[in-house]
Amino acid sequence: MTKVCWLMLAMVAAAGCKAPNEAFCCLTLEECLEHGVEGETRPCDDGLACKENACVAASCSMDGCAATAPTCDTASDVCVGCTDSAECSRFPDSNMCDAATGSCVECLTTADCGVATEPVCDAGSCRRCARDSECMSGACADDGSCVAPEQIVYLHPDGNDTGDCTLAMPCKTFVVAKTSPTRNHFVLAPGVYASGLYADSTRTTATSLAIHGGGASVNYSGDGYMFGLSLPTSVRDLNLFSGSGTGISVDAPCIVERVNIKGTTGMRVASNATLRAVNIEPSGTSIVLTSGSLTADGVVLRGGQQGISGGDGVAVNLTNVLVYDTSEVAIDLPGTSSTGSMSFITLADTGTGVDMGTTGVSCGSSNVTIRSSIVWASRSSAFSTPLLNCTVATTTIAGPYGGAIPNVMNVDPKFVNPVARDYHLTPASPAKDLAEAGPPIDFEGDPRPLEGKFDLGADEVR
Repeated sequence: MTKVCWLMLAMVAAAGCKAPNEAFCCLTLEECLEHGVEGETRPCDDGLACKENACVAASCSMDGCAATAPTCDTASDVCVGCTDSAECSRFPDSNMCDAATGSCVECLTTADCGVATEPVCDAGSCRRCARDSECMSGACADDGSCVAPEQIVYLHPDGNDTGDCTLAMPCKTFVVAKTSPTRNHFVLAPGVYASGLYADSTRTTATSLAIHGGGASVNYSGDGYMFGLSLPTSVRDLNLFSGSGTGISVDAPCIVERVNIKGTTGMRVASNATLRAVNIEPSGTSIVLTSGSLTADGVVLRGGQQGISGGDGVAVNLTNVLVYDTSEVAIDLPGTSSTGSMSFITLADTGTGVDMGTTGVSCGSSNVTIRSSIVWASRSSAFSTPLLNCTVATTTIAGPYGGAIPNVMNVDPKFVNPVARDYHLTPASPAKDLAEAGPPIDFEGDPRPLEGKFDLGADEVR
């Protein structure tokens, strides 16, 4: 080596030269420039990773990477997201690449699920259906599977009852004769229908029925029952206008969800009925419970004479129920053998009739309990007694009232605007945070609790 070369090397060393050696690496232009390498990167050979600017054996491997970051980037020695489904082939239950997240997932669209028991793709996973609209057939079964079209009687406002009631050739009315043990679902196209439904063992061989309303409306002008159900039946997503008759008459176990009913009587129940997210606005009584049981959650009963009228020996389980503007006793369970529980209910401005404004809830038996509820007449005179013969199990607001009841607070719950029938609670309500335990949602489906404890009544303060 010439003296000039030796001199140049000495000068570089003296200046603290940052030129890389054979083991040096840098992966970005910025990083390389910091170490004296300008305009290029210095990656490692295949199979080596660049860690702290030194080429070392890579420690990550495909087998060690999870489905959320399935690909081993040996250059940086970290697991990174996928860009192609081929990188997910080793995950049998998550073999598709979601390029947006870089994760290996079970499905990208509902068509990828292809399994009747879990037919809906949701956030990369197949799950059971929750609504009819999630199924191409228009019907989600109680077990979360999508109902096959051959199990469905399809209806359309312009249909023809002489057809086969298929999706291509729908019927116009509830042709019960077309149902059978293997074809027991009705699916309604949007629109308005004028026919009622009577279902019993003399009209069909089906042992149960399911009505998937899809938001359609049924206008029935007769004096009888719009739906007379003597078979176990579910009714969902419908608007029922029954004129001078009764919306639904129940003589067999029945489930009613997301249904709006207007009529002289909303429902007559002589079996076991479960109501969820139901609104009833009658001219008479919302629910006449002659026998059996009533389970209700997220139900609103407005106006008419009474919210619930029960016979002897009935059972109730009411949660998140709002009853208001009745002219008589809101909930009347006079039977001495009646049982049940009312929890987180709100009865507001009930008993507004001249001679009927004496009681909010009347119980014939102390076996009917009230928990964490509100019974308040904010727009009328004080109750003679807001709760008659009922057992108040946990703190409840009831009044105005001139006397005292154990576990009852006779204090204004501070509704937002009772004149406008807005019975949500204000943030200043004394009903806030008084219950230690309660349901996970309120009557509108909002989560409970928002703070440490639950609010009394059907509404959780927002």
